[in-house]
Amino acid sequence: MEKSRANEILDALEAAIVEHGLTKVTLSDVGERLGVSKSAIYHYFTNKQHMLRALMRRHMDRLQARLERAAEHAPDPPRKLEAILRARFEYLGRQGPGGWSLETLLSIAPLAQELLPIIHEVQRDLLAGVLRQGCARGDFDIEDVESMADILASTLHSVDEILYLTGRQTRRRKNQEALIQLWLRGLLAR
Repeated sequence: MEKSRANEILDALEAAIVEHGLTKVTLSDVGERLGVSKSAIYHYFTNKQHMLRALMRRHMDRLQARLERAAEHAPDPPRKLEAILRARFEYLGRQGPGGWSLETLLSIAPLAQELLPIIHEVQRDLLAGVLRQGCARGDFDIEDVESMADILASTLHSVDEILYLTGRQTRRRKNQEALIQLWLRGLLAR
């Protein structure tokens, strides 16, 4: 599959979703945005579900790359963890479902449930690596790093629903900051 053309199709799909909502978007709408026929899209994606799955996967990959970059530039494990959390909240606030309607978010829920275990595992592994590093240096006081990483990743996914489906932008930022401080203070060695 030609990657740049597939990405153009996904960009057009995302713009159409923001404009019309997922349930009203058709392959013809996406094709019109690109100046191609609906049948041309079938060379890249078999159907709307396939396109949507690819779009969500692209967001997952971008988010993961952003988290890894944030961790790379932090000087120590506590700052790495903080950078990961901040990068995640920032990404979801800007790139993620922020421009999607509640109807769209609810309609993709079954697909999101299918992909959630993948992103959970990848983020859990990233968090576990930072937590192990912090324990080895004496920064964190954690008995079971794997369980803590699993709980952190699970909590982040639960928080997504609360922060992004409800509440205003200012309240969301305050809640994000409160969560970061709670997690960091709870993990630091005393």
